[in-house]
Amino acid sequence: MVRFARELFGEAFDSSSVHIERYEKLLSQESPYLPPLQAIEESDLGKLRDLSDLNVVHDFCRQHVAPGDLMLQAMEAVKKNAPEAPAEFLGFILSHNALFRSIEEFLATPRSLEEVTQYLKRWFARWGGRDLFAAGSEAYLLLGVKARLRGQPLIRPKVHIFWRGLQGFYRCTNPHCGRLYTEYVDVCGVCHARCLPVEVCQNCGQDFYRAYPDDPEVSLDLFVQKRKTKRKKTEVGGAVTSWKSS
Repeated sequence: MVRFARELFGEAFDSSSVHIERYEKLLSQESPYLPPLQAIEESDLGKLRDLSDLNVVHDFCRQHVAPGDLMLQAMEAVKKNAPEAPAEFLGFILSHNALFRSIEEFLATPRSLEEVTQYLKRWFARWGGRDLFAAGSEAYLLLGVKARLRGQPLIRPKVHIFWRGLQGFYRCTNPHCGRLYTEYVDVCGVCHARCLPVEVCQNCGQDFYRAYPDDPEVSLDLFVQKRKTKRKKTEVGGAVTSWKSS
């Protein structure tokens, strides 16, 4: 990484310039509970516009998230913490929620909202055929972003923004190769897999391949798996959203 930064920026870097993000291990849940049977609808998301209002948070959780006795315990726990009460209230509630714990474990690897939704559908199918759909996924993610447990966030969304690509950098798409090139290369000289331009998020430094298929409905996986036989220009730009648990 240090060598790559030196080549990219033409400046001196050492190991102290590399900052690694670390996450706390999830503690075992005490007395986990399952959420109520009532499904969260798209119209319910409007109730979450102001998560700084403890009354709004309380009413939504009472209807969709937690049992009444736990709600009372949570209110008692945060009554002396007025400014951070809504966040700590949610942290207390969600830290015992079996569904939210499953989301945290799934987000140990960054995922898209669609992936979280599909995962929750499978999760509910194992617990009696209930379904949550996208609105429920969004609701739990919104609550999780606001939630704090002893001052620490439970989950953290990241929006990867690409203002421009790394000029002239291409990388092999074969995960077993991954050779990096500092000029336009269409086919990897080592394994003959496709090469694509490399993009780096301006916020967190995560690297991505960038390409657009002719048909937006077609997965890029098929494009990558094929060997490139004809030179074709690829465009760059866009944004990707992922979620990760803290």
